Amino acid sequence: MDEETASIDSLTDNHMQAVVRKAFDGCTVLTIAHRLNTVIDYDRIIVMERGCVMEFDEPHVLLQNPDGHFSTLVDQTGPTTAAQLRQKAKEASEERAAYAGGSPHMLSEVSLDNVQLEPSPAEQQHNE
Repeated sequence: MDEETASIDSLTDNHMQAVVRKAFDGCTVLTIAHRLNTVIDYDRIIVMERGCVMEFDEPHVLLQNPDGHFSTLVDQTGPTTAAQLRQKAKEASEERAAYAGGSPHMLSEVSLDNVQLEPSPAEQQHNE
């Protein structure tokens, strides 16, 4: 699902996110996010660059690597917002761990080791 709230104000965005979370509770949701706060509490995040998977894990885990792609994106929001995002990721991780009986990974482990993404036609043309 592409983020339906890319060009609306924060208040409406928060309302829409609450509706989506309630409507799809218990479902797998793929979100292309334009705002980090939209996905900071998701179970897993895939960070992609030019069609390649750069990172994949729980947001709080990704944020433990200060040189990582996701951590860099969060830091680019500025010190105050970055701190808020990091706190929200940590709290979401702790909630998942409590819900899963102490395990921070309540979902079955997923490996992207064998995933190969084909470049889009535009990327193929650009690389030629």
